[in-house]
Amino acid sequence: MAEDITARMVLDSEATGKRMTQAHYVDAAFRRHLPSTLDEQVKLAEAYLRSGRAGTTGKQSTYRLGPDVASRVKSLPMGMKKAGRSRTAVHVYSAAVQRLLDELEADGPLIWPEESPDDES
Repeated sequence: MAEDITARMVLDSEATGKRMTQAHYVDAAFRRHLPSTLDEQVKLAEAYLRSGRAGTTGKQSTYRLGPDVASRVKSLPMGMKKAGRSRTAVHVYSAAVQRLLDELEADGPLIWPEESPDDES
């Protein structure tokens, strides 16, 4: 999945002329698709596992997130353990990122809005 994020980042950076980072995508995915309740998080992980898209191997990644998103992400693994779902948080994270990548794929190339003359000061 990290390779998919990187590929999309490169395409978007080339298309817009803006410097994008993988962290932009991870933060956006968590903002858009990370459920707020434990029950919804478990359901998202289960749906992702049933989809057949979950890999059997991977590597840990670290990305900078906004403070509000970071606090939700930080509490998720312990919440999953409390629910008897140890090692499930990674599937919640992956599902959220995959959903964003799917949306972006469906939307096509990223188009940066043109600046109007009124925007320049």
